[in-house]
Amino acid sequence: MSCSESQTVSLDTVYHFVGTSDGTTHKMYINGVLKDTQTVSSTFYSSSGTSATVGKATSLAAYHNGKVYNARVYNTGFSENEVKKNFRGIRKRFGLARV
Repeated sequence: MSCSESQTVSLDTVYHFVGTSDGTTHKMYINGVLKDTQTVSSTFYSSSGTSATVGKATSLAAYHNGKVYNARVYNTGFSENEVKKNFRGIRKRFGLARV
């Protein structure tokens, strides 16, 4: 899942990204705020043996040139309130603004 082209991020800035899926809708949150929603006909993962990746685009040549401080995978979906609660729980550690 990726954010739409209109979502920009700044260099030397920490962000909290969350991607959720209920099987038909993928949602992307940045710092606890919903930024993109995509309706899909597939699951959030691939059953073809392809590994999930963090910090890499679909293209093998498009890697994130930075640090990933914390990555988590859950076997349950998050509501918008749960995403905000999760963000509020870690934001002070990274100096992120309040939502």
